[in-house]
Amino acid sequence: MKRNLSALKKALQFGISGAVGGFAGNLITEPFMHHLNDSTSVFDSVLSTSRWFGLVGGGIATAIMFGYYYYIKGKPQIKQSFKNGGLFGVISGAISGAIAEGIFSGIGDGENEILPVICWGIAGGLLGLGLSKRIPNLGMLRGAGGGGVGGVLGGCLFILFAYTLSGTAGRLAGCAAIGFWIGIMLVVAETLFNKAWLVISYDTGTNRTLTIGAEPITFGSDENKSIIYIPHVSPLAMRFQLEAGQIVCENFDSGAVSYLRSGDQKRIGNCTVTVGNSDLPAPNSARVTPTILSQASPRPMLLPAVNFC
Repeated sequence: MKRNLSALKKALQFGISGAVGGFAGNLITEPFMHHLNDSTSVFDSVLSTSRWFGLVGGGIATAIMFGYYYYIKGKPQIKQSFKNGGLFGVISGAISGAIAEGIFSGIGDGENEILPVICWGIAGGLLGLGLSKRIPNLGMLRGAGGGGVGGVLGGCLFILFAYTLSGTAGRLAGCAAIGFWIGIMLVVAETLFNKAWLVISYDTGTNRTLTIGAEPITFGSDENKSIIYIPHVSPLAMRFQLEAGQIVCENFDSGAVSYLRSGDQKRIGNCTVTVGNSDLPAPNSARVTPTILSQASPRPMLLPAVNFC
Protein backbone atom coordinates (compact mmCIF):
# COMPACT_ATOMS: atom_id res chain seq x y z
CA MET A 1 0.00 0.00 0.00
CA LYS A 2 2.81 2.43 0.90
CA ARG A 3 4.48 1.67 -2.41
CA ASN A 4 1.29 2.28 -4.41
CA LEU A 5 0.53 5.57 -2.68
CA SER A 6 4.13 6.70 -3.05
CA ALA A 7 4.15 5.72 -6.75
CA LEU A 8 0.89 7.65 -7.30
CA LYS A 9 2.37 10.73 -5.66
CA LYS A 10 5.52 10.33 -7.74
CA ALA A 11 3.52 9.97 -10.97
CA LEU A 12 1.46 13.08 -10.26
CA GLN A 13 4.58 15.05 -9.34
CA PHE A 14 6.32 14.02 -12.57
CA GLY A 15 3.15 14.68 -14.58
CA ILE A 16 2.59 18.16 -13.19
CA SER A 17 6.27 18.98 -13.64
CA GLY A 18 6.16 17.77 -17.26
CA ALA A 19 3.03 19.81 -17.94
CA VAL A 20 4.65 22.99 -16.61
CA GLY A 21 7.76 22.27 -18.67
CA GLY A 22 5.81 21.67 -21.89
CA PHE A 23 3.77 24.83 -21.34
CA ALA A 24 6.88 26.92 -20.62
CA GLY A 25 8.83 25.47 -23.55
CA ASN A 26 6.08 26.30 -26.00
CA LEU A 27 5.51 29.71 -24.41
CA ILE A 28 9.11 30.64 -25.28
CA THR A 29 8.51 29.79 -28.95
CA GLU A 30 5.20 31.64 -29.34
CA PRO A 31 6.72 35.04 -30.29
CA PHE A 32 8.48 33.28 -33.19
CA MET A 33 5.69 30.91 -34.17
CA HIS A 34 4.78 32.82 -37.34
CA HIS A 35 8.31 32.17 -38.61
CA LEU A 36 7.99 28.47 -37.85
CA ASN A 37 4.73 28.31 -39.77
CA ASP A 38 6.16 29.85 -42.95
CA SER A 39 7.89 26.64 -44.08
CA THR A 40 7.67 26.09 -47.84
CA SER A 41 9.48 22.73 -48.19
CA VAL A 42 9.86 19.43 -46.36
CA PHE A 43 13.34 20.44 -45.24
CA ASP A 44 12.07 23.74 -43.84
CA SER A 45 9.23 21.94 -42.07
CA VAL A 46 11.60 19.43 -40.50
CA LEU A 47 14.02 22.18 -39.43
CA SER A 48 11.24 24.37 -38.01
CA THR A 49 9.67 21.51 -36.08
CA SER A 50 13.09 20.42 -34.82
CA ARG A 51 13.73 23.89 -33.38
CA TRP A 52 10.26 24.11 -31.92
CA PHE A 53 10.15 20.71 -30.25
CA GLY A 54 13.76 21.12 -29.14
CA LEU A 55 12.65 23.96 -26.86
CA VAL A 56 9.51 22.09 -25.82
CA GLY A 57 11.54 18.94 -25.11
CA GLY A 58 14.09 20.95 -23.16
CA GLY A 59 11.31 22.40 -21.03
CA ILE A 60 9.72 18.99 -20.41
CA ALA A 61 13.02 17.29 -19.56
CA THR A 62 14.16 20.09 -17.24
CA ALA A 63 10.83 20.16 -15.44
CA ILE A 64 10.67 16.37 -15.04
CA MET A 65 14.20 16.38 -13.62
CA PHE A 66 13.08 19.16 -11.26
CA GLY A 67 10.18 16.94 -10.17
CA TYR A 68 12.54 13.98 -9.73
CA TYR A 69 15.01 15.90 -7.56
CA TYR A 70 12.21 17.41 -5.50
CA TYR A 71 10.72 13.95 -5.02
CA ILE A 72 13.91 12.31 -3.74
CA LYS A 73 15.40 15.27 -1.86
CA GLY A 74 12.30 17.16 -0.73
CA LYS A 75 13.60 20.54 -1.89
CA PRO A 76 14.16 22.37 -5.21
CA GLN A 77 17.31 21.60 -7.18
CA ILE A 78 17.08 24.18 -9.98
CA LYS A 79 20.73 24.14 -11.02
CA GLN A 80 20.88 20.34 -11.17
CA SER A 81 17.61 20.22 -13.09
CA PHE A 82 18.95 22.49 -15.81
CA LYS A 83 22.31 20.74 -15.82
CA ASN A 84 20.88 17.24 -16.24
CA GLY A 85 17.70 18.09 -18.12
CA GLY A 86 18.11 21.26 -20.16
CA LEU A 87 20.73 20.60 -22.82
CA PHE A 88 20.02 16.91 -23.37
CA GLY A 89 16.27 17.69 -23.45
CA VAL A 90 16.80 20.27 -26.18
CA ILE A 91 18.94 17.84 -28.18
CA SER A 92 16.56 14.89 -27.67
CA GLY A 93 13.55 17.07 -28.46
CA ALA A 94 15.16 18.48 -31.61
CA ILE A 95 16.12 15.03 -32.91
CA SER A 96 12.76 13.47 -32.08
CA GLY A 97 10.86 16.42 -33.54
CA ALA A 98 12.87 16.21 -36.77
CA ILE A 99 12.34 12.46 -37.10
CA ALA A 100 8.63 12.67 -36.38
CA GLU A 101 8.13 15.62 -38.75
CA GLY A 102 10.16 13.88 -41.45
CA ILE A 103 7.88 10.83 -41.22
CA PHE A 104 4.75 12.96 -41.27
CA SER A 105 5.88 15.18 -44.12
CA GLY A 106 7.05 12.18 -46.12
CA ILE A 107 3.91 10.06 -45.95
CA GLY A 108 1.24 12.28 -44.38
CA ASP A 109 -1.62 13.54 -46.56
CA GLY A 110 -3.25 15.93 -44.09
CA GLU A 111 -6.30 13.67 -43.74
CA ASN A 112 -4.85 10.86 -41.67
CA GLU A 113 -5.75 11.36 -38.01
CA ILE A 114 -3.66 8.43 -36.75
CA LEU A 115 -0.28 9.35 -38.19
CA PRO A 116 0.19 12.53 -36.12
CA VAL A 117 -0.50 10.54 -32.95
CA ILE A 118 2.10 7.94 -33.97
CA CYS A 119 4.57 10.74 -34.62
CA TRP A 120 3.93 12.18 -31.17
CA GLY A 121 4.54 8.70 -29.76
CA ILE A 122 7.92 8.59 -31.53
CA ALA A 123 8.83 12.02 -30.17
CA GLY A 124 7.77 11.05 -26.65
CA GLY A 125 9.59 7.74 -26.85
CA LEU A 126 12.88 9.36 -27.83
CA LEU A 127 12.50 11.98 -25.12
CA GLY A 128 11.78 9.24 -22.56
CA LEU A 129 14.83 7.35 -23.80
CA GLY A 130 16.93 10.41 -23.12
CA LEU A 131 15.47 10.80 -19.63
CA SER A 132 16.33 7.18 -18.85
CA LYS A 133 19.99 8.23 -18.90
CA ARG A 134 19.34 10.81 -16.17
CA ILE A 135 16.95 9.02 -13.79
CA PRO A 136 18.75 6.18 -11.97
CA ASN A 137 17.55 2.67 -12.83
CA LEU A 138 14.65 3.85 -14.99
CA GLY A 139 16.07 1.77 -17.85
CA MET A 140 16.08 2.43 -21.58
CA LEU A 141 13.10 0.19 -22.39
CA ARG A 142 10.94 1.59 -19.61
CA GLY A 143 11.98 5.15 -20.48
CA ALA A 144 11.28 4.75 -24.19
CA GLY A 145 8.07 2.77 -23.62
CA GLY A 146 6.68 5.14 -21.01
CA GLY A 147 7.64 8.20 -23.05
CA GLY A 148 6.12 6.68 -26.18
CA VAL A 149 2.79 5.89 -24.54
CA GLY A 150 2.80 9.32 -22.90
CA GLY A 151 3.50 10.93 -26.28
CA VAL A 152 0.55 9.09 -27.84
CA LEU A 153 -1.85 10.06 -25.04
CA GLY A 154 -0.62 13.64 -24.99
CA GLY A 155 -0.66 13.77 -28.80
CA CYS A 156 -4.35 12.85 -28.86
CA LEU A 157 -5.08 15.76 -26.55
CA PHE A 158 -2.79 18.04 -28.57
CA ILE A 159 -4.84 17.36 -31.70
CA LEU A 160 -8.08 17.85 -29.78
CA PHE A 161 -6.88 21.19 -28.42
CA ALA A 162 -5.64 22.23 -31.88
CA TYR A 163 -9.15 21.78 -33.24
CA THR A 164 -11.11 23.29 -30.34
CA LEU A 165 -8.92 26.17 -29.14
CA SER A 166 -7.19 29.09 -30.80
CA GLY A 167 -3.68 28.58 -32.21
CA THR A 168 -1.70 29.81 -29.21
CA ALA A 169 -4.03 28.41 -26.57
CA GLY A 170 -4.20 25.08 -28.39
CA ARG A 171 -0.43 24.74 -28.62
CA LEU A 172 0.10 25.73 -24.98
CA ALA A 173 -2.54 23.29 -23.74
CA GLY A 174 -1.33 20.59 -26.12
CA CYS A 175 2.32 20.82 -25.08
CA ALA A 176 1.30 20.82 -21.42
CA ALA A 177 -0.74 17.66 -22.07
CA ILE A 178 2.22 15.97 -23.75
CA GLY A 179 4.57 16.85 -20.87
CA PHE A 180 1.96 15.70 -18.35
CA TRP A 181 1.45 12.27 -19.90
CA ILE A 182 5.14 11.66 -20.55
CA GLY A 183 5.86 12.37 -16.87
CA ILE A 184 2.97 10.16 -15.72
CA MET A 185 3.82 7.23 -17.98
CA LEU A 186 7.51 7.21 -17.11
CA VAL A 187 6.56 6.47 -13.50
CA VAL A 188 3.85 3.98 -14.54
CA ALA A 189 6.33 2.06 -16.71
CA GLU A 190 8.96 2.14 -13.97
CA THR A 191 6.49 0.90 -11.35
CA LEU A 192 4.91 -1.85 -13.43
CA PHE A 193 8.09 -3.39 -14.79
CA ASN A 194 10.78 -2.90 -12.16
CA LYS A 195 12.24 -5.99 -10.52
CA ALA A 196 12.90 -4.56 -7.08
CA TRP A 197 12.42 -1.32 -5.21
CA LEU A 198 12.94 0.50 -1.94
CA VAL A 199 10.18 2.14 0.07
CA ILE A 200 11.70 4.91 2.17
CA SER A 201 9.48 5.76 5.16
CA TYR A 202 10.47 8.90 7.07
CA ASP A 203 9.58 9.50 10.71
CA THR A 204 7.47 12.45 9.54
CA GLY A 205 5.14 10.03 7.73
CA THR A 206 6.42 10.79 4.23
CA ASN A 207 7.10 7.86 1.91
CA ARG A 208 9.19 7.68 -1.26
CA THR A 209 9.78 4.80 -3.64
CA LEU A 210 12.89 4.22 -5.74
CA THR A 211 13.71 1.44 -8.19
CA ILE A 212 16.78 -0.68 -7.41
CA GLY A 213 18.99 -1.68 -10.31
CA ALA A 214 22.57 -1.82 -11.48
CA GLU A 215 23.11 1.79 -10.43
CA PRO A 216 23.52 2.04 -6.62
CA ILE A 217 21.02 3.93 -4.47
CA THR A 218 23.08 5.66 -1.81
CA PHE A 219 22.12 7.23 1.52
CA GLY A 220 24.13 9.74 3.55
CA SER A 221 24.52 13.29 4.82
CA ASP A 222 26.75 14.45 1.92
CA GLU A 223 24.51 15.35 -1.02
CA ASN A 224 27.46 15.16 -3.41
CA LYS A 225 28.00 11.49 -2.53
CA SER A 226 24.46 10.34 -1.80
CA ILE A 227 21.27 10.19 -3.85
CA ILE A 228 19.10 10.26 -0.72
CA TYR A 229 20.04 12.90 1.84
CA ILE A 230 19.76 11.76 5.47
CA PRO A 231 20.85 14.27 8.15
CA HIS A 232 23.03 13.35 11.12
CA VAL A 233 24.53 10.20 9.59
CA SER A 234 27.83 9.49 7.85
CA PRO A 235 28.52 11.35 4.58
CA LEU A 236 28.04 8.00 2.80
CA ALA A 237 26.23 5.66 5.16
CA MET A 238 24.57 2.91 3.14
CA ARG A 239 24.20 1.65 -0.40
CA PHE A 240 21.62 -0.62 -2.08
CA GLN A 241 22.09 -2.30 -5.42
CA LEU A 242 20.71 -5.10 -7.59
CA GLU A 243 23.67 -7.42 -8.11
CA ALA A 244 23.37 -10.77 -9.95
CA GLY A 245 19.65 -10.96 -9.19
CA GLN A 246 19.97 -10.15 -5.48
CA ILE A 247 19.44 -7.00 -3.42
CA VAL A 248 22.77 -6.14 -1.82
CA CYS A 249 23.05 -3.64 1.04
CA GLU A 250 26.43 -2.30 2.08
CA ASN A 251 26.74 -0.51 5.43
CA PHE A 252 29.81 1.70 5.28
CA ASP A 253 29.83 2.38 9.03
CA SER A 254 29.91 -1.24 10.20
CA GLY A 255 31.47 -2.84 7.15
CA ALA A 256 28.55 -5.29 6.82
CA VAL A 257 27.27 -6.53 3.47
CA SER A 258 23.72 -7.92 3.60
CA TYR A 259 21.70 -9.83 1.03
CA LEU A 260 18.06 -8.85 1.41
CA ARG A 261 14.67 -10.35 0.62
CA SER A 262 11.27 -8.77 0.15
CA GLY A 263 10.11 -7.20 3.40
CA ASP A 264 13.58 -6.80 4.93
CA GLN A 265 14.19 -3.41 6.51
CA LYS A 266 17.15 -1.19 7.30
CA ARG A 267 17.15 1.81 9.61
CA ILE A 268 19.11 4.87 8.47
CA GLY A 269 18.91 8.04 10.55
CA ASN A 270 15.36 9.38 10.42
CA CYS A 271 13.95 6.78 8.03
CA THR A 272 13.25 3.09 7.58
CA VAL A 273 14.05 1.48 4.22
CA THR A 274 11.94 -1.53 3.20
CA VAL A 275 12.91 -3.82 0.32
CA GLY A 276 10.17 -4.93 -2.06
CA ASN A 277 9.76 -7.72 -4.62
CA SER A 278 13.03 -9.57 -4.03
CA ASP A 279 11.96 -13.15 -3.34
CA LEU A 280 15.11 -14.94 -4.48
CA PRO A 281 16.92 -17.06 -1.91
CA ALA A 282 19.63 -15.09 -0.15
CA PRO A 283 22.45 -16.05 2.18
CA ASN A 284 22.48 -14.71 5.70
CA SER A 285 23.89 -11.25 6.27
CA ALA A 286 27.65 -11.38 6.67
CA ARG A 287 30.09 -9.01 8.28
CA VAL A 288 32.80 -8.71 5.67
CA THR A 289 35.11 -6.12 4.28
CA PRO A 290 33.07 -3.79 2.04
CA THR A 291 33.58 -4.41 -1.64
CA ILE A 292 32.97 -2.14 -4.60
CA LEU A 293 29.70 -3.40 -6.02
CA SER A 294 29.77 -1.14 -9.05
CA GLN A 295 31.04 2.19 -10.20
CA ALA A 296 28.50 4.93 -9.47
CA SER A 297 28.36 6.57 -11.98
CA PRO A 298 -6.58 23.16 -38.05
CA ARG A 299 -5.07 20.03 -39.51
CA PRO A 300 -3.46 17.97 -36.88
CA MET A 301 0.28 18.67 -37.12
CA LEU A 302 3.19 18.98 -34.68
CA LEU A 303 2.94 22.69 -35.30
CA PRO A 304 -0.83 22.97 -35.83
CA ALA A 305 -0.39 25.44 -38.67
CA VAL A 306 2.26 23.34 -40.42
CA ASN A 307 3.24 19.78 -40.14
CA PHE A 308 2.34 16.77 -38.01
CA CYS A 309 1.42 18.79 -34.91
